[in-house]
Amino acid sequence: MYDVIVAGYGPTGMMAALLLARAGHTVCVLERYTTLYNLPRVGIVHDDIQRMFQEVGCMEAVQPAMFFLPRYELANQGRVLMSTEVAPMATHGWPEFISVYQPAFEAELDALVRAEATVTLLQGETVVGVSQHADKVTVTTEDASGRREFEGRYLIGADGGNSFVRQAVGIEYESLGFDQEWLVIDARARRPQRPELPYLRQFCEPAQPGIETGHRLRTGPQPGVGEFKDRSDAHDSESRNDIRWSRSGRQRSASGRESFRPRGRGALSGRDPAHKPGIKSYAQVPAPIINH
Repeated sequence: MYDVIVAGYGPTGMMAALLLARAGHTVCVLERYTTLYNLPRVGIVHDDIQRMFQEVGCMEAVQPAMFFLPRYELANQGRVLMSTEVAPMATHGWPEFISVYQPAFEAELDALVRAEATVTLLQGETVVGVSQHADKVTVTTEDASGRREFEGRYLIGADGGNSFVRQAVGIEYESLGFDQEWLVIDARARRPQRPELPYLRQFCEPAQPGIETGHRLRTGPQPGVGEFKDRSDAHDSESRNDIRWSRSGRQRSASGRESFRPRGRGALSGRDPAHKPGIKSYAQVPAPIINH
């Protein structure tokens, strides 16, 4: 029997397994995918996360994949409503927040986890059942060869926006009223960014809100239309000549809250498991665009 079973091997599951192992615990990590996801989801990390990278020993290796965003702006039709300077040195000794390429830091965390003798990492194992007992929790998984059971003293659900653990341990979701589909575009730069363009800008435009962070654009649908307006040639966005689209997909965003307090011997960890099911339904397929 393991001390802790961790369901999910994204950044949260990796960090949980690593810190628990270094604290002297035996850990079993169960991940449904057979390999690491090689595309970014996270766009920005704050100084407390950078401090954690430093603590586990991967910050130096991750830094080449980071880019400092010196200013955060709110704007409407190109007019800046508010501009905030981002602190280059914040409370935890690192920039207040910074842009990062997720596969780079996941690769470093993965190497550190695999080096820990008390961590058992099992990929290709989908969690399909959770049973709690007075002194342990039993987790049932399914892979190509059938079903298996694992026992641990505790269970951590770090299994993303469609968290199975959240439902299995009985953590309820309370909607706060906002639920909207957004288009997310990732792009690669063809040339250095033009100096007049913002690095981090939120578009406060009710007709179609959005946010641009370096070479990632999130934009909401036009009310009543259900499709998305192309912002790539707007005067405050990078044009098609500046970037090369690498992928686009639909993503649901919702406001809600759930408890991170343990339910018996099971608990959630990370941002996504506490979200509404489907919030991270990110498809690597072209999304419909309205060109204006």
